[in-house]
Order: sequence, then structure tokens, then C-alpha cells
Amino acid sequence: RYALRLGDKGWAERLARDFAAAAPNQVAPLANLIDILEKCGKRKDAAAEFAKLRDVAAEADLDTPAMKRLAPLAKELKFPADWRNPRK
Repeated sequence: RYALRLGDKGWAERLARDFAAAAPNQVAPLANLIDILEKCGKRKDAAAEFAKLRDVAAEADLDTPAMKRLAPLAKELKFPADWRNPRK
């Protein structure tokens, strides 16, 4: 998010993608990537990553700052308030 504050959307996206790729199936890196993609105007990419997060975050706390940042996007994507999918 620091790169976004500096105004470098490309760098922010690269860092977020690298971080998420280095920690597959981890909630925080994926949530950060979704937030960055949305702030970079890449709604389609953010929605695709959010679909993955719905499964990964089955037991995540929706009251954490990272999850709260995603709430407006979840609403716009017409997900339920508790958008997490049950663990399979």
C-alpha cells in the first residue's frame, strides 16, 4: 500500500502479486492483493482474486482491518455480508 501512497500503481500491483504468490492460500496477502487491484481500477482482476479468497478465508475474522477494507467491494460484487464460503 506504500507504493500506492507514492502514486506508483504498477509497482504496488507487482509487489502485491509477488507477496500473494509467495504465500499461496494465505488470507492476508490475498486480501491485500484484492485491495490493491481495486484501488488500481482493476475490478475484474480483483473480483477473480476475491473468488479465491472466499474459499481461503473460510475461518478468517471479518472484523480485521484487511477484511473491513474489502467489505465495500464485497457489497458491490453482490456477495452476502458474510462472503466467506464454508470450509470444504
